[in-house]
This record gives sequence, C-alpha cells and structure tokens, in this order.
Amino acid sequence: MSEISRRVAVIPAKSCSAGIPNKNFRRLHGKPLFMHTVEQALAAHVFSDVVLVLDDSGYTLIDVDALESGGVTVIVRPAHLSNPEVHAIFVVFYVIQHLELGVEDAVAMLLPTSPFRTPRTIREGMTALLTQKVEAVVGVTKTTWRANNLRVISDDGRLEFLTQSIDTIAQRQSEPQVYGVNGSFFAALVPTIVRSRTFHVSGAMPLITPSHEALDLNTLDDWAEAESRVREVH
Repeated sequence: MSEISRRVAVIPAKSCSAGIPNKNFRRLHGKPLFMHTVEQALAAHVFSDVVLVLDDSGYTLIDVDALESGGVTVIVRPAHLSNPEVHAIFVVFYVIQHLELGVEDAVAMLLPTSPFRTPRTIREGMTALLTQKVEAVVGVTKTTWRANNLRVISDDGRLEFLTQSIDTIAQRQSEPQVYGVNGSFFAALVPTIVRSRTFHVSGAMPLITPSHEALDLNTLDDWAEAESRVREVH
C-alpha cells in the first residue's frame, strides 16, 4: 500500500435507532451488532487506528477497558452529534478534528449495520484507495435493475424518471447496469472528505461487494434476515 501516515477506521455506533430499537447494541450471534464491524476492522490489518464512536448512552453499555486493551480507540461524540437524524459523515468530521488528522491520512467509515462484510473486502477497499489514485472508494452491490427501469413517485403520486436521458424503448441489455450503495465500506483521503464533505464524490471507485455481504440492518425484517443467515451458517 502507499505510504499514508495514518489509516483510520471510523465505526459510528449510536444507541438510538428509528427502525430497530437499540440496534447497534442488540445482540446478533452472541455479540452486540457493532462488535462484528470492530472485529472485521481489526482482522483486516490495514488500519493504524480503529475508532469506535459512541454517544453517552452507548458508552454505558460497553466494556471500554476491554475494547481499548484490544486495540480499539473509543470516543464519545458530543451531544449535538447524537441526534438520530445526524448523518454519519459529521461523526467522521469530528474524528478527523479530534485525532488531528492531516493531508496524508486516510479514513474509512464502516457502518455497524453491515455485519456480514469480511476483512478481505475491507483490505480490497483500502488497497484500491491507496494504489489506484482515486479520491474515494464506495461499497456497492449489483442489482437486477437497468437504468430505464427506475422511477420515483412524485409528491402528487405520479411516476417520474430519475433522469431526463432515459430511452424508454431501449433493449434492457443496452441500458446501464444499476448498482446500489450499501453500508459496507466508504473510504477517502482526508483532503477529499474535508473538501467535498462526503465520500460520494464524482468518479469514486466502486468496491463491488457480494450480495451476502451487503445486507444493511435498518428494519426488523432486515434483522430477521440476518438472524436467519446466522442460523444457516452456524
């Protein structure tokens, strides 16, 4: 990998959740949900720092000493970043400032809602960021859709095209393949994050992850599917 001063994994784990109560601390296969991501980040062996960012309530639910002795840095986010409506990118900004990261550092955001990613996928993402001269790498999953199949429903209940350049009579195979962003992996150099205020920059490299790794746990149905997968494997 390229010579980067620090490679930091940020795992934002708040205690509040709209879709699944206490989601990040709910137990999946015998451990809190966030621990799956912590263990994957450590096992990838590509990070100088693995940072778990909690709110005050979450901090009281974990064994901080055990985590820190295992190589994890635990940070409590300030109250204004603990609201469930606050986007995780603002937690990344806070970590960049808190750790005083600079222009030669890189940050990966690993959401704890993606417990099935593998250390190998994390390594592949970081390798792509540091060797391919790209501004960012974002985890995506191939869908069964083509661009001309996609619509949104407007406020007045009508179907609208996502873009104005759709050819409605084009053959399916001639239309672009659609990929969906999942929560498994986001990474960029610090200057890109500070300048763009997002990982979703134009020209970001896709990290195409297998569908079984891409499940994001946002609803109780997602949680039931995760538990079913765990039972099948174990």
